[in-house]
Amino acid sequence: MEQMMMIETDVPWAFEGPFLGTKTHPNMMMDSIKTISKIKRLPIEEASDRLWRNTKIFYQL
Repeated sequence: MEQMMMIETDVPWAFEGPFLGTKTHPNMMMDSIKTISKIKRLPIEEASDRLWRNTKIFYQL
C-alpha cells in the first residue's frame, strides 16, 4: 500500500535554519519536496507528482 503524504507551509512555530526570519510561502514547498525525494530515493519530479496526486485525492479536486 502506497503512503499518502502531503506537504504544507503553514506552520505554528518560528523557523530555524535557512528559513529563519521569513514568513511562510508556497515557494518553500520545493525544499520539502527535495528532502522527501532524498529520503524516499525518488527523482524530484516523481516525488512532486506523487505529492500533488495525494493532495488532489485528499481535497477531492
